[in-house]
Amino acid sequence: MPKFSEDIIREVLAKTDIVDVISAHLPLRSSGKNYLALCPFHSEKTPSFTISPEKQIYHCFGCGEGGNALTFLMKYEKLAFSEAVRYLAERAGVILPQRRQDKSASPSRFDLFEANRVACEFYQKELRSSSEGEKARRYLKSRGFGEEVWDRFMLGYAPSAWEALLRHLRGKGQPLSLLESAGLVIPGRRPGVFHDRFRDRLMLPILDAQGRVIGFGGRAFAEGESKYINSPTTPIYNKGETLYGLNLAGKRIREKGRAFIVEGYFDLISMHLFGWENTVASLGTSLTNGQAYLLRRYSEGAILLFDSDPAGLKASLRSIEVLLEQGISLRVAKLPPGHDPDSLLQSEGRSAMEEVIQRSQDWLDFMWELRLEEEREEELREEVQKVRRVLPLLASMRDRLAAGKYLSRLAEKSGLREDLLQQEMKETAGRGMRFPTFSAPPSSPYPPEERQALEIALIYPEKRERWAQLLDPAEVSDPDLRRAFVLYFQSGSQGEEVLRQAICQGSDEKLRSLCTAIWAKGRRDLENEEAAFRDCVGKMREKKERSWRRELRRKIQEVERARGPQEALRLLSEHPSLKSKHRVEGS
Repeated sequence: MPKFSEDIIREVLAKTDIVDVISAHLPLRSSGKNYLALCPFHSEKTPSFTISPEKQIYHCFGCGEGGNALTFLMKYEKLAFSEAVRYLAERAGVILPQRRQDKSASPSRFDLFEANRVACEFYQKELRSSSEGEKARRYLKSRGFGEEVWDRFMLGYAPSAWEALLRHLRGKGQPLSLLESAGLVIPGRRPGVFHDRFRDRLMLPILDAQGRVIGFGGRAFAEGESKYINSPTTPIYNKGETLYGLNLAGKRIREKGRAFIVEGYFDLISMHLFGWENTVASLGTSLTNGQAYLLRRYSEGAILLFDSDPAGLKASLRSIEVLLEQGISLRVAKLPPGHDPDSLLQSEGRSAMEEVIQRSQDWLDFMWELRLEEEREEELREEVQKVRRVLPLLASMRDRLAAGKYLSRLAEKSGLREDLLQQEMKETAGRGMRFPTFSAPPSSPYPPEERQALEIALIYPEKRERWAQLLDPAEVSDPDLRRAFVLYFQSGSQGEEVLRQAICQGSDEKLRSLCTAIWAKGRRDLENEEAAFRDCVGKMREKKERSWRRELRRKIQEVERARGPQEALRLLSEHPSLKSKHRVEGS
């Protein structure tokens, strides 16, 4: 990876608005001069993740994470530093120096995005114009999906030839190792031979929340083949951490305050076409913890719309658990037997789906009425069996107040005493239920007078020269704070932006957390900032003097024990200020 000059990085950051960058990933709300969000790096119910447009930094007062736009992308998107610079440069229109290709290096995330983008364009062209793609065109039109739907969801067709995509991408200069890493080609039976992963399939690209193609789903036409195959896990795609359609639905979910969750690709497409654009799909499986965590960044409310067959009911149960763990308020809509969202909309129309949604149940009511295929009817009559199905879900809920409310409702439904249910829930948790973990706010191990001196220096940068006259960084005892003062004074006339860049991009996470916390709190006007700074420096020197005296007295006592009082008196004569506080035997 190339190393960019400080001037290039400075230009990229100067043309980047951190609010725009973070708002593309998280829902933000205004709070005075700053913006707030739920922290994406730890679990919390109350937003403590603060973004400062003025300082172009972020800081979480819950877990201590902080930095600038580059460090946010590196942590959130798991990008290398140079990849984060490239990402922001593309957004800002900054032209970066051409990089040299290192054939031994692993493909970067940007290379993988580009390979998938070119593959997607190839599949789209094959759907629209190739003779072989006619079967896919007929299939889509038979389901009522015209060309506007093809464009909206970027649908395509993978030819049946073994190397159609491979030849196309190799012709574009894409290396074979990149195509294999992207999951677009797979090894053949003979060593060194590769062929296309997707052949003779309708192609449904999977995009991330930023609208980048990260993988594909392929629907078969031929009998005897797997109906759907998906891209494998790659450096940019993990099925269990991706929601299909989130790139289109994210904004609507935030506006509506809830999401509809379906299973399949065409379930989602039909829901969007019929007006429920706040719909995402779990890619054919029950929701994972990663998908539920991703969804919670957009909304704390959801309605499940899974099939009503046994497999769909089991997927609903697993999904309810992970959604409750993430603190999502949940309802479940029961579809008519034999229908999924796509088939219901296509055959019965919008009014039928509206009725299903109106009849949706709170998750507890759904669980209470649910009867699984393998359960015996006489068991289902036993209220205790139902209670034991629900209690593990209550034990796993993040929101303890909501769990208490549901426990009261469960007591009403079952006719059992609430204290008995409370005890059983605790025992259920003790038998292995997972309780959510929360990151505690970082403690402040720094000497208070040194920390306060740094805070004054950072919020009054225009007095940097005066602070340098009053304090030598060598006087600061804490190594992190000493380094902060060194960087602060070194930045000199280059400006506050240079200091923030150095601290945010440095490897010292404790120092970064400390400084971003100070910047995020903003300027507080002091009656006399110079007097306050002098007071801090005075306390630092007093503490150092006391420490020095204690150490010297300790040494004198050691000398007195080892060499006698005369040698101790000689040391005292060199440091007369200690005489009043140390009396040598015989003196």
